[in-house]
Amino acid sequence: MSEKIDQKEELENGKITLTKEEVNKSWYSWFKYCLTVFGYERLQAPGFILSMLPIFKKFYGNDPEKMVKRLKCHAVFYNTNPVFGAVVNGIVASMEVERGNGTEMTDEFINSIKVGLMGPLAGIGDAVTQATLPPIILSIAIGLSSGGSAMGAVFAVIALYAANIILSRLFYMQGYKSGREAVHVLLGKQMSRIQDAMSVLGLTVVGAI
Repeated sequence: MSEKIDQKEELENGKITLTKEEVNKSWYSWFKYCLTVFGYERLQAPGFILSMLPIFKKFYGNDPEKMVKRLKCHAVFYNTNPVFGAVVNGIVASMEVERGNGTEMTDEFINSIKVGLMGPLAGIGDAVTQATLPPIILSIAIGLSSGGSAMGAVFAVIALYAANIILSRLFYMQGYKSGREAVHVLLGKQMSRIQDAMSVLGLTVVGAI
């Protein structure tokens, strides 16, 4: 019975798709390793490659040469916000699935999308995950720590981790579902307005605290 369910998940309109487990593994690999293997030459590229591995193994597991080519495609400089930038991983994962099913798509096209999105998402993500969420959560934690209670420290660690992991998964899944359509939204006229709004929000929160 379970084998039939897996086959339904993997085939959609005659095309191979990723199972939920594979999609989750791709996302979690990015969340866990995006800042683990870190060098100034490529920055987050190794983490990005790791997040693509479940996809490449599925499509090119029996073809080492194609696997190496796909890995090299993503072994270029990449740097964005680890949380909000997960949407790029989702979009690229969707595109790699398309490519694995025979859709014509160049390496230059895929990398141009990564380069085009990583900067704007870094600006928005940093404003939220560094200048907005931490001050709010830490201000609550300070109140809980009154009288020497350790509750504040525990709350801060759990709340910050939970917020990052929930947002990261949400953005990845949204990017994966939307695919290339999300690029037009993220690179549209509204992007600069969103960046300005997030920057103002972050400064306002810090100023208020």
